[in-house]
Amino acid sequence: MERMHNGKRGMLTSKTIEQIRKRLEKMVPWRYATAFPVSLEAAETMEHFRRPPDDLSFKEAPIDSKWGVHWGTVWFRGDIEIPKELRGQRVFYRHRHDGERLLFVNGRPEGGMDPNHEEALLTPKAKGGEQFSIHVEAYCGHPMRNVDPFNPKVITMHGTSGASHEPPPLPLRESAVVVEREAVTGFLYDAEVLFRTALMLDENSLRRARILEELRGALDQVSLQWKTEDELTAMMLAARKQIAPLLKMRNGTTAPTVGIVGHAHIDVGWLWPVRESIRKSARTFTTALNLMDAYPNFTFQQSQAVLYDMVEKHYPEVLARIKKRVKEGRWEPNGGMWVEADCNVSGGESLVRQLLEGRKKFMELFGYKGDTLWLPDVFGYAAALPQILKLSDIENFVTSKLNWNDTNRFPYDTFWWRGLDGTEIFTAFITTRSNGYNADVLPEVMQETWNHVQQKELQDRVLTSVGWGDGGGGPSREMCERAARMGDLEGCPKTEFTNVSRFLKELREQPVERPRWSGELYLEYHRGAYTTQARTKRWNRKMELLLRETELFATMAMADGFDYPAKEIEEQWHILLTNQFHDILPGTSIREVYHIADEEYKRMNTALIRIRDEALATLAKRFTPDPEGQAWIVANALSWDSHDIVALTTKDFNGAVDADGVPLPAQKTRDGLAVRLPLRPLSVTPVALRNREENARSPFSYTGKSLETPFYRVEFDKSGRITSLYDKEANREV
Repeated sequence: MERMHNGKRGMLTSKTIEQIRKRLEKMVPWRYATAFPVSLEAAETMEHFRRPPDDLSFKEAPIDSKWGVHWGTVWFRGDIEIPKELRGQRVFYRHRHDGERLLFVNGRPEGGMDPNHEEALLTPKAKGGEQFSIHVEAYCGHPMRNVDPFNPKVITMHGTSGASHEPPPLPLRESAVVVEREAVTGFLYDAEVLFRTALMLDENSLRRARILEELRGALDQVSLQWKTEDELTAMMLAARKQIAPLLKMRNGTTAPTVGIVGHAHIDVGWLWPVRESIRKSARTFTTALNLMDAYPNFTFQQSQAVLYDMVEKHYPEVLARIKKRVKEGRWEPNGGMWVEADCNVSGGESLVRQLLEGRKKFMELFGYKGDTLWLPDVFGYAAALPQILKLSDIENFVTSKLNWNDTNRFPYDTFWWRGLDGTEIFTAFITTRSNGYNADVLPEVMQETWNHVQQKELQDRVLTSVGWGDGGGGPSREMCERAARMGDLEGCPKTEFTNVSRFLKELREQPVERPRWSGELYLEYHRGAYTTQARTKRWNRKMELLLRETELFATMAMADGFDYPAKEIEEQWHILLTNQFHDILPGTSIREVYHIADEEYKRMNTALIRIRDEALATLAKRFTPDPEGQAWIVANALSWDSHDIVALTTKDFNGAVDADGVPLPAQKTRDGLAVRLPLRPLSVTPVALRNREENARSPFSYTGKSLETPFYRVEFDKSGRITSLYDKEANREV
């Protein structure tokens, strides 16, 4: 590469930057050498298997052959034997296909594969002769209608992490064993981090000038027309040696720290049904576990209990690996709730149950008691939350969503959030703007994260989460490699993998007076979340109330021998809590999500009414059957006295008495009998129906066609319209 030195520094610097960028881009394909192709067979299915199936009809699958249908899955299979020529090398399997994929090696789920994770490690140091049976489960996607607000007629295809691809059938693009050229990848990671750091710095920065100059000199040693592997390795080692001193230069004492934690935001139901999140969890979790095997400093945070519940039921060997890492403190199931729930429409009891069921699951699986409510993507937060959190032994709250405000910037990033009763919760915003809670590990992203901290005088560190998300996927090897170089690098914020609980504790205990915010954390965006999918919101509220009634009367009936169906009621709560996920209940999911939710609500309604009525039938046995008429019990689920009018369905009686035989105010109606009944709170009250003489105790009488009072005589037609209103005192028709 030609070196030029004259007075035109600005122009030359711009030219140098572009030259470096292009040279590095041309070297990216050198990272891996293809060892040999892997022949595959494929079979299509509409079923979701949790293990490689052996009863499908497999056919030969050449490269560029197309497979799959909407909502369908393709299973690829093949066999690999590592030749002795690859002894000592890092060997990967590469599979390129547009679907979201899960790789099984020798029958075990071993890693997610997608455009951000196309290579899976088979062995870090080959011995030669190793044999692997591989299966790749590839989901082919589904059409999504009306998800483009600017062109609602467009039908897009769901792919990895919410991305779109062409509709199926989808081509198999590559299947091969590849080996990593460690000299190339090492240089590229070093050079990328330095290059991106330099671009952040001021044009007059000495650090910037030296990085660009050394990078240019290092690249001058690399020929694009290399002929042998030995030649390439020698060039790359020499280039890497030249820039190595730049990576040893450290920050000053006042450089800020960005604590990073591996993360994969998985929307339980959004552009895919809830059932697809079972497979998304397996793909994402195995990827994170593999990174933990390779990178000792890597940490991972996943907050939603429902995802662990899915993995426990469908991929128990994955859960066993997670438990090991939780015990080490590197995997953090720190989030509190069953799902990352809507906090606007969900009722107060539901928010309590989200925490109760979530924390119960974390304790059951991991013996883990988290201290943080992790809700990075929820569309606003009710003012009651701090009190609920404090009573649930939660110390911290983390979100990033208020960064989305379309009118006012929220004034704080790290503060005490005060609830309705004065309770305060330590709150930290993820300040990253580039992909928010799905951040990449790049120098400019870490700098941006720090730049958006508003009260820099009150803190020297900030937390962010890194990894591909929304549809899962999680961090990549590239992120871990860059993080290793950015730990303490001059010109870049200090960057370190951390533990959420420990990081927030250190931030919370810094001896500074932090600002306070009282009341709701209102998101100035997504305002339709309060009204969209009204049927789902109505079902949610009906089921919240029905669950309360069912639990109440089932508990009361236990004193009379009723067998409380704890497991069944818990299952119904889990269905409700899952459907309170922050894309389902607010109304931002695809239509299939709501069709499934409707059916679940209907089944829940039937099951809960059955349990409630069985409990009430048990309670009714407390009272002696009425030999003279018809006996009813009236249940009051309210926590206060009630003197309501109760509508009873009967055509045979016109009066009612209480348990002591005292007549109750009653009136015949078109559908039965209306009785005014005093009810104690949280009680069941017996009522006996009677036939009484008309007007025996009341000056009012009603026959269905006429109404007689001390003052008027009223007659009705068959439609209920008044045809005559006679004033008895005036002796005339009104």
